[in-house]
Amino acid sequence: PIDPESDVPSIDPNLDVPPIDPELATPAFDPELAALSVAGRCTPGSPRGHAAAPSGCAPLRYGSAPFPCGSAPPHSDSAPHEAEAPYLFDWSLPQHCPKLASQVVIPKYFAQDLLQGAPPGSLYRESWPSLFIGPRGSRSALHIDASALHFWMHLLAGTKRWTLFPPSSAARLGPSFRHGQDACFGSQVHPGPGGRHGAWSRLPRWEVDLQPGECLFVPSGIAHAVTNLSHTAAISANFVDEHNLRQVIDELGVVALRNPRAAALRRELQAAMGSGGAGPATSG
Repeated sequence: PIDPESDVPSIDPNLDVPPIDPELATPAFDPELAALSVAGRCTPGSPRGHAAAPSGCAPLRYGSAPFPCGSAPPHSDSAPHEAEAPYLFDWSLPQHCPKLASQVVIPKYFAQDLLQGAPPGSLYRESWPSLFIGPRGSRSALHIDASALHFWMHLLAGTKRWTLFPPSSAARLGPSFRHGQDACFGSQVHPGPGGRHGAWSRLPRWEVDLQPGECLFVPSGIAHAVTNLSHTAAISANFVDEHNLRQVIDELGVVALRNPRAAALRRELQAAMGSGGAGPATSG
């Protein structure tokens, strides 16, 4: 749902969620963090270290396989990660836990998501909002979100260190397109202990430590890397509005060469642009 008066995402505090048993929690995840995250917990009656879902949710999975607590899921080519720490990354609530997804209120600033005007089952329509749970030290390597989509993240717990680069810097960050049209980067922006800073440190950039209760907006085309400075839980979404609509249509034109769902979504967005459905938001 969308609340035109809401500034930050919110979740119904009365949602029925089973308690977590600290004795069954894996060392990588703090029990308090797991309770905050609402999904992805180890509960009594579950095999030690394996996932069980809140009432009304599908079992915690990544792709076609169950996702064990304390293990890293397979990683998307468009959003590479460091492998040394487990990280639940971009776990779709509409697909895997619709009961919880129905309780998330989208902030008014991101309310005009044109993806939600596409027919049910369309590419990306049921992908977000999504859940991120990462222990201290887990990282998301430098990347740009796919298909020129905007992105927002609201942090529920912990601290995330973000480094963001303007589009003018992308060519100097070592882009690679070996996995497709979405760039991956060779620059190690957040090196571990003893690591060295590369040429990126001389480029224009923004750096911020996101704190609990804060919401960060990342416009399309912005390369970014993230390190969890503590155990973290966050909720996020990608979206399309009038400002990135044309870029998204162009990007989907490439994806559509191999993906019929991308072609269908591109037609829907072209129709929205042609009908004036991408006008400025009026919710404030």
